[in-house]
Amino acid sequence: MSTTTNHWGFRYIFIIYLFIGWTEGSELDRVPTVNTDKGKIQGSFLFSAKGRKILAYRGIPYAKPPVDNLRFKAPEPMEAWTDVKNTTEEGNVCPQNDIFTNQFIGNDDCLFLNVFTPKIPIGKDENDMPVMVWIHGGLFIQGSGGSELYGPDYFLDENIVLVTMNYRLGALGFLSTGDEVVPGNNGLKDQVMALKWVKANIALFGGDPIRITIFGNSAGAASVHFHLLSPLSKGLFNRAISQSGSALNPWAFTNEAPKHTLHLAELLGCEEEGIHSQMVNCMRGHPAERIVMTTNRMKEWGTDMFNPFVPVAEGKRKEAFLPHDPRKMMKDGKLNKVKYIMGVTSDEGVLFSTLLLRHPVLSQDIKYELYKYLPMYLGYKFDPEKDDEITAKIHDFYFKNDTVDTSLHHKFYEMDMDHKILHGVAETAKMLSYSNFPKVYFYVLSYDGGISFWSSILGDIPKGVFHADELPYMFASKMFPKEMKPGTPQEKTSERLIKMWTNFASEGNPTPEVTETLTTTWEPYDSKTKNHLDIGMELKMKTGLYDERVEFWDSIFAMLRKKERVKDEL
Repeated sequence: MSTTTNHWGFRYIFIIYLFIGWTEGSELDRVPTVNTDKGKIQGSFLFSAKGRKILAYRGIPYAKPPVDNLRFKAPEPMEAWTDVKNTTEEGNVCPQNDIFTNQFIGNDDCLFLNVFTPKIPIGKDENDMPVMVWIHGGLFIQGSGGSELYGPDYFLDENIVLVTMNYRLGALGFLSTGDEVVPGNNGLKDQVMALKWVKANIALFGGDPIRITIFGNSAGAASVHFHLLSPLSKGLFNRAISQSGSALNPWAFTNEAPKHTLHLAELLGCEEEGIHSQMVNCMRGHPAERIVMTTNRMKEWGTDMFNPFVPVAEGKRKEAFLPHDPRKMMKDGKLNKVKYIMGVTSDEGVLFSTLLLRHPVLSQDIKYELYKYLPMYLGYKFDPEKDDEITAKIHDFYFKNDTVDTSLHHKFYEMDMDHKILHGVAETAKMLSYSNFPKVYFYVLSYDGGISFWSSILGDIPKGVFHADELPYMFASKMFPKEMKPGTPQEKTSERLIKMWTNFASEGNPTPEVTETLTTTWEPYDSKTKNHLDIGMELKMKTGLYDERVEFWDSIFAMLRKKERVKDEL
């Protein structure tokens, strides 16, 4: 053999060796394909906040697209597919008016979820990780589970599997005719379908199907509470966390769904159809954008939190998500009993009142015509005589003899916090403590790190810990800092929240041991002392929970419920 031939022989072997080495390395770096119960999916790599390589499967369809004749109906199971589905990007958001741009966005085909995991199991002997399923907020009319707001970076530093989801919003998700035509709660039934998907498939992503924690903020927190009540959700989760929201909040439930549906139909030109089935078919013929924008016209007054299309009681019909009023179900002890974390921020109402007090016309309406506009703003408008009585009580409790103007902004903040969030959450904790419910852990987030969920919308914002201000410490997004600076109180607060939440998902106890990060044992809530964890610069157990303010709204809501009963009897 010549020297030249021998030289090319060695070169050929070396090239083959390099090729084999490259292909083996590529296999190791390739994102594993997961064979779900509906078909194979291919994801992508991401990195956690601390640089951990994670696997992301985004835009996984969990139900049939609710289009055409499926609009206003309960979700139907997704059909199987044969090819490998690309799940490297998030799916469409559900139709809505975008909170940041005030423009219509979204598509009816929006029932997608996202899964983030540190690893895909290879063998059967691997330990499964706890699963955390996030339900986004947005007053049941806005938002999505997308990573633009809810990036997995912080949670995936821990050994958990994170799932986020979309569900139908506004009239498209919560319209109800009050009968079998459209019973209602389709957005919550979407969530049930997503939870069924998680239960069936999460082991394929390294998740433990008997350690599933559902958690959410605001309307997502109320959704979590609704799942505690729903017979359709039984067995689909094992623990729950509600951040600043409850099914007992006044914006989270309505008894007037058919009236709102008829109003929307009138605005869309569908009321002449008369029969509910014909009326709904007519509304199916309108594009989602028109339905969303028409719903916005149904608000009575300015910055009120009124959303006409929210959860309803469906009665005892088959496949009802919520058979009865949530307060009645709680009193009757009809609950999915799991360990539960719930809480509020210390200044919930700053967000809502700031929008009002900065509006030149609406702030003057409240100042000079309190008895006309406060019932609209707080949503208790029934009849003038009773409304005036309630308005007088609210005025005397918060404003005393002072003129109601912007100089009393702190009193507006308290009023809005107590009415819209605090009372319903505190009442829920108290009622659970009387119903032989498993452990409830209550918190108040009082740490103000200067990072607000709302700073990009409100600009120069007042001091305080607003509604949803825990989110920047829990999720990375375009709105929040990419990372907390090492050694700062902000980073410490983020680490504490993530560790307590993931401890709870893993073990059912947010503080199984005292550590350098978790310096205090979080004791379960007790209705007598109202003990709770104050999450401030330090962790401290405290007693009493805005008692005087909560008791005041006990009396006001009791009056409102009495008015509703009288109205129903007439």
